[in-house]
Amino acid sequence: MNYKVFTIFFFIVLGIGSVNAQNRSKRCHTTEYQQHLYQKHPHLKKQAEALEDIIQKKSIERKQRPRTQPESDTDDNILTIPVVVHVIHNNPDNVIGGDNNGNISDEQILSQIEVLNEDFRRIPNTPGYNEHPVGADTRIQFCLATRDPQNRPTNGIVRVFNQRRSYSFNDTELLSSLSYWPSSQYLNIWVTRLTGDILGFAQFPHGSGLPGLGSIDEGAATDGVFINWPNFGRGGRAPYDMGRTTTHEVGHWLGLRHIWGDERCGNDYVEDTPRHEDANYDCPSFSDCERTGVETQDMTENYLDYTDDECMNLFTKGQTERMRTVLSTSPRRASLRYSIGCCGDDATLPAPYATGFDDDTFFEEGWRTVHHSGPSNTEWEQVVQGAYELSNGSISIDNTAETVGSVHFLKAPFLNFEGVTNPVMDFDLAYAGNPAGETDTLVLSYSPNCFNWFPIKTFYGDQLTTTERTTTEFVPQQNEWQKIRIPLNELMNRRILQFRFENRSAGANRVYIDNLNIYQTTPFLTVKMYPNPTSDLLFAEVLFEGNQDISFEVFNVMGQKINEWTDKNQNSFVKQIDTYSLSQGVYIFRINSSQGDTVQKKVVINK
Repeated sequence: MNYKVFTIFFFIVLGIGSVNAQNRSKRCHTTEYQQHLYQKHPHLKKQAEALEDIIQKKSIERKQRPRTQPESDTDDNILTIPVVVHVIHNNPDNVIGGDNNGNISDEQILSQIEVLNEDFRRIPNTPGYNEHPVGADTRIQFCLATRDPQNRPTNGIVRVFNQRRSYSFNDTELLSSLSYWPSSQYLNIWVTRLTGDILGFAQFPHGSGLPGLGSIDEGAATDGVFINWPNFGRGGRAPYDMGRTTTHEVGHWLGLRHIWGDERCGNDYVEDTPRHEDANYDCPSFSDCERTGVETQDMTENYLDYTDDECMNLFTKGQTERMRTVLSTSPRRASLRYSIGCCGDDATLPAPYATGFDDDTFFEEGWRTVHHSGPSNTEWEQVVQGAYELSNGSISIDNTAETVGSVHFLKAPFLNFEGVTNPVMDFDLAYAGNPAGETDTLVLSYSPNCFNWFPIKTFYGDQLTTTERTTTEFVPQQNEWQKIRIPLNELMNRRILQFRFENRSAGANRVYIDNLNIYQTTPFLTVKMYPNPTSDLLFAEVLFEGNQDISFEVFNVMGQKINEWTDKNQNSFVKQIDTYSLSQGVYIFRINSSQGDTVQKKVVINK
């Protein structure tokens, strides 16, 4: 090729490249948006810098942690993030879907949630799967919200008409004023038409919680992701038509930087991503960073590059570590672990709460029995054996030889713990193992978000057994029940919680639970006694703070003391009092502790 022909060829190629560059959309505007936020909220930059220092320190701590030391619950668990999609459109007829309509269809929105989960979970047989040696399942997943901020059922989609045609990053407060859910409980995604051929941008995590750096609530109302509607979900405008714009922006929202560090061969603070000279478009494979002087293969398949959607399918292990660190460190991100935004639409009941499992009506309150795993689908069932004569039943599960290895859940309703201080749970338990020494296992757990469960107490062996072992099916007598009391102080003032009993069958015998009661203790002695009148058994629910010696005195109407006793070193408890030996009449019960005393008048009737 002679010089003249080469020159013509060179400028033709250069011209084509220039046209492509000029026609190419601005894939991401997050960096520019952050600078805009820092000018508007100067404290945000300080918070971001402080948060980065914390992330780097935690990264060093993890590398120095012995391999035998387990990761934290946050590191181990799959974290589920509730999503609300705010569709801001200018379709005056509110028609949903169709060509050139910013009021996009539910199907398009659902496809984007699918893409997020495929990409963040590296799901096999989907475009999000890869076999890269540093590729990772982030163990972060997303769901459209099923509960709104007022705890009402929702599909996680909010549609708002506004006559304005398009929006820039200067308009995020306007978009938020049109529709917003608390960013401490939801990932807000605003989908609308963005100006300047921008595909999307996101707000980086802020808020270190350190003093002197401003309120962690700064920027909360605009905290989320903003996406151009033709590039949201599958089937949009090529080459950004596979939902990867949102994957890219959610990566920013979780603390990831562009893979080139937003400067020539810059630093994205992730060790297992190679240095990039600059952003890549299309699907190139090599770059020569001036700072290293070594030609290296670019990670063009990384979601934090600018390549076409079909070329992306990779988060690295280092990026995963960074995102999960943000989810445990940045205050608003960390609070998402306790969001109930995806907890279904079952009713929420107020705590304190109690049930006697006396009939099937407790299932109407929201109790659920679930066969989790194993060969048997035998369920927890209401039975007639109760913990005392006045109880009409209990909840039980039958562990036989056919159930060995089966795991069954008994899930309680959602309970609102706001304002509940010093909560305590107690329940009656009855169980007898078999003579071979086998026992089943009962695990009490709680969940703050319906997805991750944390054990409170495990009952096995002597901790589970309340009477002698037997070769026959166990049917408890009144003296074979044990009252279990568990302080729940670490759960007080939580918004919504759910409890469950998990039965792991060894094929030994039946497990019975009765009279579950969740209540709060008090710094003052409080006593509830029931029933009144009574014929044979009286129950005293004694509530107080800490451990106390509690004394009981019983007087007849003549003022004569006829009985007394002291229960030593007790926490709040329920006392079963036998009145069968008392003749018919009125009796005075005086209960004393260092926190005060109380007097109750009760009637004993004919047997």
